Amino acid sequence: MKSSLSLEKAIDHAFANPKKNIFDTYSCISFFAMKNETVFVPVYGSTASTWELSLKENAQDFLLTDMDGTIWFPVFTDSSKFTKTDNSIHLMPAGLRTILVYVCSLNHANGLVFNPYSLQMLLPKKIIKILLQAILQTELDLLDI
Repeated sequence: MKSSLSLEKAIDHAFANPKKNIFDTYSCISFFAMKNETVFVPVYGSTASTWELSLKENAQDFLLTDMDGTIWFPVFTDSSKFTKTDNSIHLMPAGLRTILVYVCSLNHANGLVFNPYSLQMLLPKKIIKILLQAILQTELDLLDI
C-alpha cells in the first residue's frame, strides 16, 4: 500500500498554496530527507555508475537560471516531471538528504528547484541549511546525546 503522504504531494501543495503552510511543507521535506527519500537528478548518459561521479565534472551544465538571474540545481520528485530536451541527459535516483548536502556544496547554485518544468518549488541554501541542522538535532535527540 502506497503512503498517502509523498514528497511530490508536499511540493504540489506548496505550489498551490505558496504563502500558506510553508512550514508544513518544510516539515515534510525534512521528514523525507531524514528517510533519504529517492529523488531524481539529471546526469549525462544512462550508464553512469553513480550520480556523484556523473555530476562531479558536469554539475554546472544542469544549473538553471530564473528570470531574476538566480541559479538553481534541478531535482525531480518523479521521472515524469522531467522534460527531456537532450537525449544525452538522463535521470538517476539519489537520496534527498544527500542531494540537500550536495547542493550546499555547489558554489554557483543558490539552492535547488524541485520539478522545474512543472509545479515547481524553490528551496534556497539558507533554508536547506536550517533543515539539515534540524534533522541533525532531531537525530541527536533520538539518540539522547
